[in-house]
Amino acid sequence: MSFQTRSIADTQTLPQRHIFPLSRGTMTLDVTTSKADVTGIIKMAERQNPKRAFLFVSTVLGRHIPVPAASHRHILQALAQEAAQQIDTARDVLVMGYAETAVGLGAGVYDALRQSHMLEGRAAYLPTTRHPEGRPVWAGFSEDHSHATAHNVLVPEDPEIRDVAFNAPTLVLVDDETTTGKTFANLLAALAAAGRTFERICLVTLTDWSAGEVRKSISELPFCQQTDVRSVSLVEGRWSWSPAAGAAEQTIPASKDKIKDARIDASAGSWRAGIMGGTSPETDALMRWLPSADQCGSVLIIGTGEYVWQPFRVAEMLEEGGYQASFLATTRSPVLLGETITRKAIFPDHYGIGVPMYLHNVDPQAWGRIVLLNESEDLSGLAEPLREYLSTFAVMTPAGRIHQFNKGKLCA
Repeated sequence: MSFQTRSIADTQTLPQRHIFPLSRGTMTLDVTTSKADVTGIIKMAERQNPKRAFLFVSTVLGRHIPVPAASHRHILQALAQEAAQQIDTARDVLVMGYAETAVGLGAGVYDALRQSHMLEGRAAYLPTTRHPEGRPVWAGFSEDHSHATAHNVLVPEDPEIRDVAFNAPTLVLVDDETTTGKTFANLLAALAAAGRTFERICLVTLTDWSAGEVRKSISELPFCQQTDVRSVSLVEGRWSWSPAAGAAEQTIPASKDKIKDARIDASAGSWRAGIMGGTSPETDALMRWLPSADQCGSVLIIGTGEYVWQPFRVAEMLEEGGYQASFLATTRSPVLLGETITRKAIFPDHYGIGVPMYLHNVDPQAWGRIVLLNESEDLSGLAEPLREYLSTFAVMTPAGRIHQFNKGKLCA
């Protein structure tokens, strides 16, 4: 998969209209501004959710569709460059990303800002998380249309990150897409309730389907009326959903009882998302374990839930080492099978909190090697249905230990 951005001057004739017929209705997208080929970066799918029938599925995010590491890095750099033009790079900046879909995207925009030396002041990354697990919560809010509504912003443990989070004048807020702006508004309201407002806010998305109205609505919030609100996206336009008459209602899959033996540290995923850096011992160990690049075939790196930044970095380092490497992460998002979601594995979450998890669009036979990255040295939370679906694969832990599975069973 290749991904190219372009300048506004190079865009195709606009506006453009894209129509997506789905079983529960029809989505119409009218694109007014584009720095990317719309059909090259998004597809449409149907949620298994009564609140909202449709789902914008990114082909470059690494959440529902495997994506080559280089393609993902390209969009991170494109978004970071756009954001840098809208903020005072000489002052401290707080970057935030949403769990679970945009945890890695937010970390990547932050990383691209730092690695390209666009920022002169200090910067910190702080994701929201679904898994507070007893940690001090700084702010909390609800994502109204989601299958999993609760978001938590944890108090940073690192003193410098905490100082930037509590005092930076600029907030860069990253999400994969926006339609109404409610998720942005809910987080900003929660931060304001915690005593935190900003001089400038930059909203960063892959796609903005509000035709820029989100930027206006955020600036009109009571706690943002003195704030300079900017926004950047690769695609901007409007969406229109026409429900189909007589379409069957969907219900969110029910949570199950807790997994008895799951002992994963649930806070690790969100907080490890903020870890930046170069070659890690894990990747060194993996490259020693893998066959040579010309013998290996394609490699798929799988992250779990909010643990997606480190899996992306492993895939990227493999790519830099000559391997053909892609990544994606499991998700809590229930999506129906169709033209966009052609495969779906369903399994209990490895945190042991009892929610169904999904692995989308992975055909285990299509990859030379599959490596799942686990947040912990403890493998007990890896559900049997996922192990059986992947069949022959490996698990790598943070310490760089490689565990091989055959037909879903751990090899001796």
